[in-house]
Amino acid sequence: MGLFRKRRESFGLDIGSSAVKVVQLDGAGRSFELRAYAMVPLPHNAIAEGIIKDPPAVVAAIKEAVGKAGIKTKTAAISVSGRELIVKKVQLPRATSREIADAIQLEAEHHIPFAIDEVFLDYQVVGETSNSMDLILVAVKKSKVTEYFAVAEEAGVSPVIVDLDGFAMENQYELNAADTGGDAVALIDIGASVMKTNVIRGGASIFARDIPFGGHNYTQAIAQRLNIPFEKAEVAKVGRAAGVNWDDMVPALEAVSRELSLEVQRTFDYFASTAESERIGKIVLSGRISVVELGHPRRARAAVPERQIRHREGRRALGRGARPGGRGRPRHAAPGGQGRCMIRINLAPVRERKAFRISLPSFNLGVLFALLSVLSVILIGGWWWTLASEKDQLERDIVVAERQLETLKAAIAEGNRYKAERDDLERRVNAIEELTKNQTAPIYFLEAVAEAIPRDLWLTSTSERDRQLHFNGTAFSSTALADFMANLRASGKFKDVDLVVARQDIAKVPRLITFEVVCRFEI
Repeated sequence: MGLFRKRRESFGLDIGSSAVKVVQLDGAGRSFELRAYAMVPLPHNAIAEGIIKDPPAVVAAIKEAVGKAGIKTKTAAISVSGRELIVKKVQLPRATSREIADAIQLEAEHHIPFAIDEVFLDYQVVGETSNSMDLILVAVKKSKVTEYFAVAEEAGVSPVIVDLDGFAMENQYELNAADTGGDAVALIDIGASVMKTNVIRGGASIFARDIPFGGHNYTQAIAQRLNIPFEKAEVAKVGRAAGVNWDDMVPALEAVSRELSLEVQRTFDYFASTAESERIGKIVLSGRISVVELGHPRRARAAVPERQIRHREGRRALGRGARPGGRGRPRHAAPGGQGRCMIRINLAPVRERKAFRISLPSFNLGVLFALLSVLSVILIGGWWWTLASEKDQLERDIVVAERQLETLKAAIAEGNRYKAERDDLERRVNAIEELTKNQTAPIYFLEAVAEAIPRDLWLTSTSERDRQLHFNGTAFSSTALADFMANLRASGKFKDVDLVVARQDIAKVPRLITFEVVCRFEI
């Protein structure tokens, strides 16, 4: 059946901040042929900071571009860029397609700073191992997509694909570029108001960033320096304005180029902080500003950090032989990149399918009603039989469930009894352990005191007051008393050993010393 199915035609629609471009290709696989192309400029600030400020002007430009290119189909693919986009590379355990679709919603909540119901999501698997899968997760705010959908539909175009500018640029590069030897490639598209950077390696995107900086920065700088209108500055930038000296524009161009260089450097620094082991081996520039002569070659190279450069290439989006507004036949084969993964992301909203109408031929109404009645009886009978069967099955399930419930109740009661006995035994064991623990202290105390008493000294009483031990006794000499106090300290079990009082009765023989020593006992 596929041999007789007509291939659905579509075209690419690029709604940029400075112009609307349309292109239609023929071909399949990795070889394409340009069929139609046109570009229509937009008024200044018709689209600013990614927001459509002048929808009627954009709608008119789309209609003019489609008509100028002679495109007949209404089905189109568009792409978006800007801060409303989130691109993340995530890793998940290896799973089936259905399992990934369920898990991606949960994964998105951890990586996307917007509410899930405010974005359109899509993903693509870009790498697999035996245990894990690498995915590119993409989200865009619904308001961004619906804004671009509105102007396209107002112009009579039906978008069916919403891609990312960076991924579209990556796919084009993969179709045309040779192998880079494993190094990462930085694709930098400098548009009128947004500079899009996409770092790829091995056919997969590993870093993407959009910066609000582009060709309009050069135009605005020229307009301010020369005090001329923006439109005239735009023409002067590409060297087509009469009466404007190029040398007068050089300081403005150099200042903006330095800013551009800093922005590129920040992007590379940010990439290096997220992928320390990656190395950028090639930088590919695209966009209208990338082919504009900015004066001396050193000024042009200032826009890209030299320490990052090994090789630079500039490619036009349609290749040689493409003429705006016309039809050409240049072919684009794929000299390299065989077997690489093409990024196919679609952030278009799911639309309701149009109702499929059936036109019935003229028919006898009596026969029709009879057939419908018989059919209704059969359907109702079948429905009733199905309900009756389900009712019988449910009743059998209820009986089985009630039996299982009784068994579970008995098991729960037995378990509760075992639990009560276990708790009682634990309480008894804890009480015995506590008693045993408390009985050891007096034994340790008596042993320590006995070891500390020297010869020629004996204790007459021991007491405890204010958490201190009081030893009262008699000694034949002060040396025996000093040995006793030293032994207490050396045992390590008696702390803060101190002599309270020591008396010697010289009237008696032998001359005995009565004393009182205080300390604290610690095990």
